[in-house]
Amino acid sequence: MIWSLIVASKAQTPAKAIMGMRVVDGRTGVPLPFGNYVFMRGLLGGVEQWIAVTLNFGVQVLMPLWDSRNQSIAAKVSNSVVVDV
Repeated sequence: MIWSLIVASKAQTPAKAIMGMRVVDGRTGVPLPFGNYVFMRGLLGGVEQWIAVTLNFGVQVLMPLWDSRNQSIAAKVSNSVVVDV
């Protein structure tokens, strides 16, 4: 939310400024109004990140429960298993 307030005044992030880019309204071509930018980046972006983190965490933590070898994604990628000694 704070980041959206910082960059909304110019409708561009520092990276967009360096690249000569700006966020504009798709219908009018003018820089996005402050309220729309805050809504888009602050509120919608926050909800989107919360959903992505929740899904990722759920898969990472719960995947061993339904996997036949009780492996997480990291264990599958590294081809590692836990065995009794």
